[in-house]
Amino acid sequence: SYAGNAAGFAPHSLFWVDYIARELHRGLVTGGHFFLLFGVGVTLGPSLAGGMSDRWGARGCLAAALGVEAAGVALPLWGSGAWALAVSSLLVGAAGMGATTLTSARTIEIATPAGRTRLWAAMTLTFSAAYAAAGTGYAALYSAAGSYHPVFKLAAGLLALGAVLAALAG
Repeated sequence: SYAGNAAGFAPHSLFWVDYIARELHRGLVTGGHFFLLFGVGVTLGPSLAGGMSDRWGARGCLAAALGVEAAGVALPLWGSGAWALAVSSLLVGAAGMGATTLTSARTIEIATPAGRTRLWAAMTLTFSAAYAAAGTGYAALYSAAGSYHPVFKLAAGLLALGAVLAALAG
């Protein structure tokens, strides 16, 4: 599920401004404004996720966060108006970084104190590898398709798979 979060977070964190500026023909300033909203979501997400995890548990909240992130990534497929872009920016930023907080909380729930460091190291390596592979793969997919829509579809699908895996994890 953490690899799905990495793959799902990549389009907004790497290509969001380019999508808005170039594909939607709205310019870099407008793209920068929506990236600022993405940053607001990134800033708020961990605190919101931590509070939810304390109340309802990390496993279910992680699955929900990945589902919300998937919806945020997919939102540009249905609309590219200002409200859709703003909601997408905020949701992906908050849910993506919130999922990192929830993954850390889940690690505490499932690993012994001695095993947490090794587990978190493996998960960090997994996230980094998935993020790098997704960024490279999405750039190639965009180059082949000439549109970011296939990128958003694939990223949302990987996030949805991550949500299912998080929900089913024991």
